[in-house]
Amino acid sequence: MESETKIPKVFISYSWTTTEHEEWVFDLVQKLTEHGIDCKFDKWDLASGDNKYDFMESMVTSDEIDKVLIICDKGYQEKADNKTKSGVRTETQILSPKIYEQVDERKFIPVIAERSDSGDAYLPAFISGKMYVDLSNEDREKEEFEKLVRDIYEKPKYQRQALGSRPAFLDEEQVSTATLDNVLKDINQSIKTQNVRRVKSLATKYKDNFVDIMAEHIIKYEQISDQDELPNLIVKKISDFDTFKENFLQFIQKLDEADCMDAELFIDFFEELSEYTGHISSLYNSRTFLEDQFDHFKFLIHEMFLNLHSLAVERKDYAFITELVHTEYELKSLNHVGRKVDFTYFRFYLPTLAKLSQNSQYSASKHAELLKNRYSRRDFTKIKNADIILFYVDKIALPDSAKSWYPVTFVYVSEFHPDKNKFFSDLQSKKHFEQMKSIFKVEDKQDFIQKIQKLELPTVGFKRVPGIETWIDNLNNIESKP
Repeated sequence: MESETKIPKVFISYSWTTTEHEEWVFDLVQKLTEHGIDCKFDKWDLASGDNKYDFMESMVTSDEIDKVLIICDKGYQEKADNKTKSGVRTETQILSPKIYEQVDERKFIPVIAERSDSGDAYLPAFISGKMYVDLSNEDREKEEFEKLVRDIYEKPKYQRQALGSRPAFLDEEQVSTATLDNVLKDINQSIKTQNVRRVKSLATKYKDNFVDIMAEHIIKYEQISDQDELPNLIVKKISDFDTFKENFLQFIQKLDEADCMDAELFIDFFEELSEYTGHISSLYNSRTFLEDQFDHFKFLIHEMFLNLHSLAVERKDYAFITELVHTEYELKSLNHVGRKVDFTYFRFYLPTLAKLSQNSQYSASKHAELLKNRYSRRDFTKIKNADIILFYVDKIALPDSAKSWYPVTFVYVSEFHPDKNKFFSDLQSKKHFEQMKSIFKVEDKQDFIQKIQKLELPTVGFKRVPGIETWIDNLNNIESKP
């Protein structure tokens, strides 16, 4: 605690330039004294008969003096730079290179008392490169005086914090999409040369590479030392997969640009990705496994399915949607190999995220929260719309499905101010409804309305999945326009 109670001692080195300047220095010394600083000052500490030059040298070199304040005005600079001869020149001899070798240069604090007409500080040559305290500007005098006091006490305003630990992310495995990026570059080049055939070939290559890369991100059972930590590990993996999601978005946007959105390609894509939704072949030698350890793959696959349908809805490719929602997918995971399922299989329930839902912004779904945080508001609205559409396709067209497409993002749909969903609001158009019939497998308007009216919409807490009437004021308005 000695450093906290020690009274700092400073020596004031200044020039007797003018009576006015001497008064300025005297006022400064008084202020410093009021702030608990012991000032060695010639007007106090020199008596008749004392040698002022010996006094100056002894003060500068004394171990009892913590700081030497060099009060810089025009007179001090001129005398220190040998333009005139005075007592200050003796101080200049003290502050010579020889003295610098004996005294720590941090002991000296230049204090600017005056500036030239051009605004330059009057600094002697031997300290021209040192940081200084500027008391020449009345507007900044209070701030600069505090800085001077802090420098004397060696208590800077901005203190160095304790050194932290090595960042954990430096030792984490980095997610690389370099192989996929190279294929995307080739696709882009083929689009520029209008080589559609090569675009389709590269699309298959992209799909194969994507599926293969997923194997690098398997969580093996042996890696799960504490099952209570698995949910957090899954969230970390989901965060890492944001890179793959963005890459996939670029891929489907490029195919859309080239008019090469082939439903068969994506059916194969999701069938092959299904290997990562259960007991994976590369883990066949593992003695045991947890279904939950594949939740990061299930999250990504579900997200990709939403992304794909979001784009198809936006480009109004209803034939593409029809093919994807009414095909049978053949599963590849070892515990389900060969099993045929419909599209609702890809709406997974994720136990690890369910365990975290109690800490979610919306306690109903951590899954929804993670999805929301990965998109801009505009893009997330597209995801929500695609999610609701797939829910109604499931309920209306596949009432006997073994699973159901629960719209996980509906917790973010406002009951009173819902986002626009043109897919449903456009059902008022006869042309649009005709294109929709194949998706919903309905014969006509009445068939569609009857099936909607029979639906029981699920609720979570006090929140219900929004009905189609949310976007159409009256179901009878369907086909009311050309």
